[in-house]
Amino acid sequence: MNATLKAVCTLLRNDNVEVRRSAAIVLDRIRPRDPSVSKALGEALITCTDPQVRTSLLEALQHNPHEQSIKYLLEVISAGTVEEDAALQALASIGQK
Repeated sequence: MNATLKAVCTLLRNDNVEVRRSAAIVLDRIRPRDPSVSKALGEALITCTDPQVRTSLLEALQHNPHEQSIKYLLEVISAGTVEEDAALQALASIGQK
């Protein structure tokens, strides 16, 4: 992971929800397809409680498909949250990469 991606991934752990959401949107838009990015997105997803940030994280995971994110997506699916459909779509994108 280069320094720029690392800096953006660090923002996923920021205290401000808007900063975290913006970081997820940036990663979604640039679609780096880096396993370290998938891990950072997945870890942020599991610890995040804000619905808008969670949606942005799931969208970024869907567009950055990597096996690294499977365990995080399965956790969302097994929890039966409202994001279950988005997690299923992200999981399906891993098989299509």
